[in-house]
Amino acid sequence: MARKRNRVEIYGDVLNACSSGLRKTPLMYRTNLSYVLLRRYLKEMKERGLLYENGGLVYPTDKGRKLLLLIRRSLELKKEIEEVELKLGELRTMRAASRRSV
Repeated sequence: MARKRNRVEIYGDVLNACSSGLRKTPLMYRTNLSYVLLRRYLKEMKERGLLYENGGLVYPTDKGRKLLLLIRRSLELKKEIEEVELKLGELRTMRAASRRSV
């Protein structure tokens, strides 16, 4: 079962999907959000100055574009940290196994 996305991941998905302007229905499908959730997130993101609407299309503001870059970088760092933690776990397992064999 897939895990739920957190608010930051959803913000990133919305900002990425509407980067060159998108109507609400295609945005709903690209972000895999229900209409109710999409409306809630769009309202919240507009109030925070991350999105604006023009001619029926949703666009990110400059602030929204900057946030998208930060979200992408933070997700990259999170992935790197998870990889390091995995390697550390493997090293600990190897170390424990070598102690038992001595």
